[in-house]
Amino acid sequence: MKSRLEKVYSKLPNQKVNLKAQKVELGLMDDLRERKASVDEAIEFAKTDKQAISEAISKIRMALTEIPDNYRNADALEEDFLSFSDKADELGIEIPQEVRDADAAADELRRVTEELEKLINGL
Repeated sequence: MKSRLEKVYSKLPNQKVNLKAQKVELGLMDDLRERKASVDEAIEFAKTDKQAISEAISKIRMALTEIPDNYRNADALEEDFLSFSDKADELGIEIPQEVRDADAAADELRRVTEELEKLINGL
């Protein structure tokens, strides 16, 4: 005599389940998860890059507005140096180191500003 459980089992269809399809689906799911993780990482890098580029653009815009002032300041300091130099020659006195340093600073500001302009124009 069959037990109740055996009777229930005997009435169930005797079908084989193809687990390969489930295995393929699980593999696809793993691939999807890996790709999503990669995309999420790329999103974070893009956000970071966007922020850095935005800050760089702001700095470039600021530098562009300062370039003319840099040239004016260098020219004004150069004019002051030349005026002082002429007066020192008239009086027969030696030009102090501080004044020569000011002339060198004007030259340096002009040189650095030119390099900045070249760098910006190269973008």
